[in-house]
Amino acid sequence: MMSPPSAASRRRSSPPPHDAPGWAENWATLWKAAEAAKTCKNAVATREWELALPAKITAAERARIARDFASALVARPRVVADVAICAPCFGFFN
Repeated sequence: MMSPPSAASRRRSSPPPHDAPGWAENWATLWKAAEAAKTCKNAVATREWELALPAKITAAERARIARDFASALVARPRVVADVAICAPCFGFFN
């Protein structure tokens, strides 16, 4: 079972959709519900997507791209997105 991201790494940029149940505001409850919703023993409750963004774009651009990507995912039924945005590490490969 995959555990939810830590509160320190999670940055919520927008509330759940307007039609989401009230308990969806609580991430621990949401993750437990996702695990419970699996209908067969080999079902996948979570998927991780990593976007490699150019280091030279601004923090606002990184946030917009991540939000747009997450919005496209949650347009599908029974999908929720938890977005964590990391700052680029300059000089790592030098």
